[in-house]
Amino acid sequence: EGYEPIDEKAAAFAVYTSGTTGNPKGVIHEYGNVDRMIDSVTMRTCKELADPDDKFALVAPLNFVASMLIIVYGLKHAIFNYVVSYKTIKNPLLLGMFIVMNGITGTFLTPSHIRKMGDKISGLGLKFCIIGSEPANEVYLDGVTIHNFYLMSESGFAVTHFVIDKLYQQTPVGNSEFGHEILLLDEQGNPVADGEEGEVCFENKYVRGYMNLPEETAKAFHDGLYHTGDLARKDENGNFIICGRLSDMVKINGNR
Repeated sequence: EGYEPIDEKAAAFAVYTSGTTGNPKGVIHEYGNVDRMIDSVTMRTCKELADPDDKFALVAPLNFVASMLIIVYGLKHAIFNYVVSYKTIKNPLLLGMFIVMNGITGTFLTPSHIRKMGDKISGLGLKFCIIGSEPANEVYLDGVTIHNFYLMSESGFAVTHFVIDKLYQQTPVGNSEFGHEILLLDEQGNPVADGEEGEVCFENKYVRGYMNLPEETAKAFHDGLYHTGDLARKDENGNFIICGRLSDMVKINGNR
């Protein structure tokens, strides 16, 4: 009593892509993906993110899927979320002061943010940091747990997760930890051999595709999978490493 039961296949929200690989596209998510958002953050190695005493700084723009994930997760676990102003986000000194003055214990930052702020972040009192949206190569912080998420507007949830335990030249994004299948496929749609690069594809049953763009939807969502356009390979530990975009690949005489 007090709420309306919702079917998991009912439309819940739309979030727009950044437009870095073309014009921004609205992605329609169903209510089943709200549960997946929560489940993907409450993964085996992310239990610390459910501490009700934590204070989180919402640094990602509100139209980014990372913000959706953090807001939904924060509501579920009653975690304080501080919405940081654009002026503060763009000024590393102001951002550092905001974190210290408000006792912030966790935040979402891009790898670029971390590189810009450097070792100063370790002295701000942060316990953990969620990063994503770009490669995290050579990103590491002493004394701060960094959770590297691989997600996008078309997933809505964290597809993979990796705790950065040292400096990597090519930082892994981890693997699936809550049951969804991830495949690396060649141009014919066949799984690639171990160690080879392939397109990252995964099951995505609670996304309807792009708003009013049936041709774009058909290209990206087919055969029961979302085709990311990202090239990746697996390392010796079974973790995925993103190698670039499929559109960046050039073939000469049949050779990549």
